Amino acid sequence: MYKYLIFVLAFYSNSSYGWECPGEHKGSVTKFERHVELATNIFLGKITTGYMATDTKIVFELKISDVLKGGYNSTITLTTYNDILGPSITIGKHYIIFLYGNNRIDFCGVTIELGNISTIKKLKNHLKSDGYFDEYTTKNLQYLLEVSSNQN
Repeated sequence: MYKYLIFVLAFYSNSSYGWECPGEHKGSVTKFERHVELATNIFLGKITTGYMATDTKIVFELKISDVLKGGYNSTITLTTYNDILGPSITIGKHYIIFLYGNNRIDFCGVTIELGNISTIKKLKNHLKSDGYFDEYTTKNLQYLLEVSSNQN
């Protein structure tokens, strides 16, 4: 009996999944500056609708108010999957979303919730007010706005 148990424990394998995010090497975390560099598109917009397309696929519609990098029409369809760790998206809120050559948002990318801040102009005003964002987010948003203004 014990030999059988040892055999089962030794040779029974569980399924496991791995994920490697673009730009990461040997377990390092991609810095915000590298995300800005790697992203093909970065924009600010409002999630207007969302629905479950399948058991795991969630589709959102985002109305774009400002493009920080790349380009898109006034709206874009985004997908995410609820079987992996990803950003929490709420209909009616505004976000800065980074895309990396596709329309998928997941835990590898950057998604910054802005609440009711609907334009870059309003974001700049909030960044001047002390305490609206935490120090880390403020620093990253200031960097993003500086880089995007230099590209335009």
